[in-house]
Amino acid sequence: MISKAVTTFALLGCVYGPVFADQAIDEAIQALNKMKEAAQQLNYHGTFVYLHDKQMETMQLVHQMDGKGERERLVHLNGPAREIIRKDDVVTCYMPDKLSVMVERRATSQVGFPQLPENPVSMLSHYRLSVSDSDERVASRAARRIEITPNDNLRFGYRVWTDKESGLMLKSHIVDENGEVVESILFTQLDVVKKVPKKMLAPSDDGKKYTWYRNDGSVSEVKTLANSEQGWRVGQIPAGFRVDSYQRQYLPTTGEHVDHLLLSDGLASVSVYVGKLAADDEHFLGDNRLGGMNMYGAVVDAYQITALGEVPPATLALIANSVVANQAARTGSGATSGD
Repeated sequence: MISKAVTTFALLGCVYGPVFADQAIDEAIQALNKMKEAAQQLNYHGTFVYLHDKQMETMQLVHQMDGKGERERLVHLNGPAREIIRKDDVVTCYMPDKLSVMVERRATSQVGFPQLPENPVSMLSHYRLSVSDSDERVASRAARRIEITPNDNLRFGYRVWTDKESGLMLKSHIVDENGEVVESILFTQLDVVKKVPKKMLAPSDDGKKYTWYRNDGSVSEVKTLANSEQGWRVGQIPAGFRVDSYQRQYLPTTGEHVDHLLLSDGLASVSVYVGKLAADDEHFLGDNRLGGMNMYGAVVDAYQITALGEVPPATLALIANSVVANQAARTGSGATSGD
């Protein structure tokens, strides 16, 4: 079939079309790989604007990678004062208005930025990739625009502008199923440097007068569950998505636990949380939206099901409404239907 198709195109004088298409895909993948590597490996600092829900947040980002590991500082320049300091996978959030500091571990880096798959080629089954030929500039830098367009209405699209010189992301759009931009990031200033001054990575307040809360993995509050222990499953997983992990988080204040299922198609991800409802708890039903992040709630056997992710509401509804109990596992963990 493939040989016949190629021969037909050649006879028609159209053989160059597929070649150019393959070159465009290769160029897009190379640009995405360069962007991912640059974000982790280069030293840089800059200011960007985050737009969502008709709101604008201005932030300062500082990043350094050296022999001591990866370090990052994110400072909110308007609205409630917030500083996020990251050392590898340990994230410390300073909240002066609440006189508190939260420390936790996060598996992902680049807080607030799109997460790319380890291998962008994996996106090709469900997204189309292209690179614009037009000359564009962002933050006084020559930029390359990459389009990531979904093949269906189950996921969002993305536009990413990268610095032609360094590969760093300069601008990004999340585009919903109606073609509307629902969330964007725009750098107004960005400098790539050999070394970041220490003071730029240090918090503006040492937090000595604050209350510190820790969830850094040093205590067994989160447990990854084997298949036989998983109390819930998604009955209808959208095409291209898979369950990447299943964890149980224990709540020390109540003794209850919340199960967390993470689904992904390689680019988009959906988190599903399942927790038992108390008699006086309010139910969350239907959908809600915050920028590119959608939420959908359902209730099954007195358990709250909450699905959230940067995907269309219909995708979340399909997932949340199909969550069902694995009876044997739930019975083994002390929970039964209707308890």
